[in-house]
Amino acid sequence: MIAIGDVELGRVVHDALCTASPRVVLVESATLALHELDGLAPALLVVDDELPLVRGLDLAGRVRSERSDADVILLTDDDLVVELVGRLRVERVRCLQKPVDLERLRQAVALGLRGLNARKAGSAYEDLLGELEDQRSRFERRIKNLERRQASSRPPPSEVATAALAAATVPAPPPCAREAASAAPPQATPTSTTPISAAPPTIRESAAPALPEDLHVLVVDDDPLVRRAIARRFRRQQVTLAENGVAATRALEQARPDVIVSDLKMPEMDGLALAEEIKRRWPELADRIVFVSGTGSQIERAAQQTPAPTVLRKPVEGRLLESRIAEVLEKALSSRKP
Repeated sequence: MIAIGDVELGRVVHDALCTASPRVVLVESATLALHELDGLAPALLVVDDELPLVRGLDLAGRVRSERSDADVILLTDDDLVVELVGRLRVERVRCLQKPVDLERLRQAVALGLRGLNARKAGSAYEDLLGELEDQRSRFERRIKNLERRQASSRPPPSEVATAALAAATVPAPPPCAREAASAAPPQATPTSTTPISAAPPTIRESAAPALPEDLHVLVVDDDPLVRRAIARRFRRQQVTLAENGVAATRALEQARPDVIVSDLKMPEMDGLALAEEIKRRWPELADRIVFVSGTGSQIERAAQQTPAPTVLRKPVEGRLLESRIAEVLEKALSSRKP
């Protein structure tokens, strides 16, 4: 969706972007943009900062607060706005300096749409893993129920049948052995016997330790698709969701989780700022944070500012996330032992 108050400029931008996206909608004000936001559900917005009545910067902030899954490209000639957005590193909001370079704008739109498709593919992969996990759990429960029903309906063997079976399994000695046994003098009966040979017990390989069902996980991520995928992965545990660090601190004031899974790059309060707040207010949780991020620069920043952080790169495979959580919990518990 394109929101540009200048009709001529809007038409030029519209014609230039028709080749980058199959559907491009042009509106002339922030009011129309907000009106069409829910109905069209655009993946990307190109917003002119010089809109009538409402600045494009304010519209971009409103869109990011209501639609965290939408990217915004802000067209502005205000150097202060460009510097502010760049310094704050507002996630998925990009500034282009006016006058507009149409080729650069087309490249920015194409890059944003490719990122959206990549995020959708990662979410679809996690959804598929969740569905397969559900099917496997249901299948295992059906097998266990069938085994229990078969065991309860099977009649217990009688003592006579048990004795007959034991006698049938012991081979009779040959005639010569029977004559030698009758001629041999009686010997004292030993008080205890040890079997000559015994089959070694079957040892089943122990499975990887599963996370306890009473585990409380706080998931902090501004992307609702990521939050939904992680919540589905930990559907057997208690999960609390927060869209950024500010919402996470409010959740921590209500209840203390066992472990925190947090994105690094988020609006209002990012993951590292959240970690500092947790260290200051809830120091017992400071070593129970698992960071996830899809941005290499944020991962390097976390490695520089946080000693030995646990950071996973998006998209995160569910079993790897569970394994890292188990390691973090085990390390946190062992560090508290006297």
